Amino acid sequence: MDYVGTAKLLKSALNGAPAFIFVMLALTVADACIAAPAVNMIHNSSFEAGIDYRFSVGRWYVTGLPDVQLDPATRVHGRYSARVPYARQPDGRAGMMFRSAVPVHVTAGTAYTFSVHLKADAHLKAELNLVTGASSEKSVVVAGKQITIGKSWDRFSVTFTPVRTQEIYWDVEVKADTPGYFWIDALQMEAGNNATAYHPAMGVESGIVSGRLGKIYDPDEPAEIRLMAYNDAPGPADNRSFRLQVFDLDGQSVFSGTMVQSLPAQQGIDVPVRLNIGKNGVYRALLFSGANPQPEGVLHFSVLPRPRKIPAAEGAFGAYITLSPEPLDIMRRLGFTWIGNLTSNNYVILWQGVEPREGDYQWHDQEVDRARERGYEFMFNLEPCRAPQWALSLSREERLRKWTRYVEAMVRHYGARVKYWTVGDEVHAKTGCWANPAEYAAWHVAAHATIKSVDPGARVIMNSSSTFAADLLNVLPGSNVDILAGNFYHMPVEILRMQRIAQANQMQRLWAPGVGASVLPYYQEHLSADQKSRVTGSYWNAQADELTKSVVRTFAYGAERLLHYTATFVGNTNNYSLFEADSGLKPNGAQFGALITLLDGFVRAREVPARAGENVLSVYRFDRRDGTTVFPVWSDIAAAQVLTIADGGRPETVIVYDRFMNALPVKSGAGRLSFDAGRHPVFIVVPGYLGDFFETALGSVSNFVEAVPAGESSIVKERYARVDGISGGTYRGRRNVSLWHKTSGRGWMEIMRERSSTYLPDYRVTSGGFEIEWDFMPGQEDFQLQPGAFPASLMEGARVWGLNRSGERVERFAGQIDLARNAVTPISASPPYPLTTDGSSIFLIQTKHGLLVKVQTIATSSVKTDKNEWAPGTWRLLVKDGQCFLHGIFRHGQPGPVKIKTVVSITERTR
Repeated sequence: MDYVGTAKLLKSALNGAPAFIFVMLALTVADACIAAPAVNMIHNSSFEAGIDYRFSVGRWYVTGLPDVQLDPATRVHGRYSARVPYARQPDGRAGMMFRSAVPVHVTAGTAYTFSVHLKADAHLKAELNLVTGASSEKSVVVAGKQITIGKSWDRFSVTFTPVRTQEIYWDVEVKADTPGYFWIDALQMEAGNNATAYHPAMGVESGIVSGRLGKIYDPDEPAEIRLMAYNDAPGPADNRSFRLQVFDLDGQSVFSGTMVQSLPAQQGIDVPVRLNIGKNGVYRALLFSGANPQPEGVLHFSVLPRPRKIPAAEGAFGAYITLSPEPLDIMRRLGFTWIGNLTSNNYVILWQGVEPREGDYQWHDQEVDRARERGYEFMFNLEPCRAPQWALSLSREERLRKWTRYVEAMVRHYGARVKYWTVGDEVHAKTGCWANPAEYAAWHVAAHATIKSVDPGARVIMNSSSTFAADLLNVLPGSNVDILAGNFYHMPVEILRMQRIAQANQMQRLWAPGVGASVLPYYQEHLSADQKSRVTGSYWNAQADELTKSVVRTFAYGAERLLHYTATFVGNTNNYSLFEADSGLKPNGAQFGALITLLDGFVRAREVPARAGENVLSVYRFDRRDGTTVFPVWSDIAAAQVLTIADGGRPETVIVYDRFMNALPVKSGAGRLSFDAGRHPVFIVVPGYLGDFFETALGSVSNFVEAVPAGESSIVKERYARVDGISGGTYRGRRNVSLWHKTSGRGWMEIMRERSSTYLPDYRVTSGGFEIEWDFMPGQEDFQLQPGAFPASLMEGARVWGLNRSGERVERFAGQIDLARNAVTPISASPPYPLTTDGSSIFLIQTKHGLLVKVQTIATSSVKTDKNEWAPGTWRLLVKDGQCFLHGIFRHGQPGPVKIKTVVSITERTR
């Protein structure tokens, strides 16, 4: 049947593709009468709306939801059951867990019964569980039972009474030693001590699903999804309206329409729907059925550019990827070419799994070859700390000898396919394996000698923090390390420290094999109440911005290769995973697809230095092997700006993309180009021969911020402003207070933002500056105060003079800020004007932007200490993880009200 035709779909203006009829019909009387009693708390409980976001698979080493299929051949209710594969897994765990991804809400003291119909192709041992927590790895079982699934349909149930009101998930876990299938249908959660006759949650259940692997679509094709619905009532549902709305990552509607369907009694529909989005990005589709104001179907999908063909030897992007067909294909569609072995596939490489019995090696050639056939290369981790049971009682010397034998066996077996070997992951954190750098060095030297003796062309990697690496290389010859590496996560500045260590030891290669961003599921239905409170409208853009900036900086600061932790392909077990529970991509996963297409295959990457005093833009340069140069550009100011640069006489050769690789409007004229920029990174793509010209142009561009950045509220007094609830990717405190000054050269510039403190100050703005004030009662313990953090754009390279006075004691210092080194370098230069000694603490900051920021702190008290004076302690200017802030430890005195006020004023000077 031509469902598109019978749905009376109207031709749209979007390339003539079928679209929804833009009408809304009232429900008929017959439609209103078909609703079933709202007893079943599980929606889509017999899969008539497809296998959608409500379900997940709860293992680390298996394939995901696409392997669960609708089966019309056997069922208990409706048209389908769900067929779930099971098999003994490579890590030794048997079976499969099929579970809910969306919870049901239960009330304390009320009895509930969960029931489900199951059958299998063999008699199987299984568990039926009700658990807390969306993560199968961290769930707590609140009720469960052991069951045996037979070859014919049986109904199983479990009853429990919660002791508190909470969210509950169900799971069915099958245990088996051989591959096969089990079937599941007609799930029900209901109040009461007994299972009643099954019926769905609603008379008409509907949903939307995608058959595309990874739910990824190409830019030049419509996103085809399917509307599925089933009428369980004894009478027809005539003229049922189904309204579809699609939103982008900004929450902006990109499509809205309604279609009308008639559903005969106890029959369903499966209708293809084509959406012409026309723009790269991540999208949230919501399906509304009838008059229900809540969406009955949710689907997330992405539209992404096709990756350029980059061979793995030239590729810079990798991830920890599950070694099964679906995730391997999805990650290749994004452009990944490297695989690290840690979480999702560590059974291939860990000593305890490879040699479970001494001399008995377990090889996983099928998984390794499956990946290599798709164009992947590997980094294998030879982890000394994961010893098999039989080796745990050995002496340290004997265990090292046995481990070295395992290393030799691994290189002999996989050496023709694997050329990169790391001797332990995050070796600085393995205090249980070695007590100091010298002890680790023994393992590394033994591995290096063994690997090179078997395969002289292999490369040996050392993965460590910069601090531990510096100590290691005092006892470990640098010739034993081919590649220096570290799991830097969201701290690219750590790469700068590691780069200095590499250069000091004549090392040329630096990797970042553990770069991760903890990201919550995009499906709001998969979030806990606490998580939902943290996910505001800007959360997803902020996360994608931060990932983009972290990736760009990781390469620009010297990393040759980046491996994301993690592309674990299963359910919602790990916030670091790029996958959603339904095996689609989180926004950060989709973001990688655009970044790889834009940046991969580069020969060189570096930061472009800006001209002091004029530019706070972050500018980076990537020279690709295909003769193209890409400049990632952004500003940490959460305000739209217009950038104007010279066009090099060839404006038609310049393309500006957003971070999802959508072309942005560029105006040209009079030898200049102008385009919008701001807190979201943009990418300027030019022919390589124009790279030097554009580097010079971008290094000197001036951008002017005319208005105070948007926030939830703001107070402006002449040239000073306080903004609350500012948006943007830069980390801000829970209260999100920032202080701004309008300069003559750059417009509005951020001066300070709130930082956590044991006491929260009051921030006031005046026509002459800012007043930051605390009013509290000291106790018997010391306490700390932090007026705020200075943004990096203000403090990098700034000169600082300070004076602290406590009683008769006076401390002075002068220094220059180096955020990359987390240091304040002493200087001998005098301040622009003398600092007074009037009993207050004063800091004078001279920025690269021609500003003088004066910070003066005054402490008062109505209660005296034993020395007849209040002892405020000393303010320190701290630099940590790329941030700069004032920090004061204040000593307790006699209890009594204390007020501390910090006054910030700013002047502009010509240097």
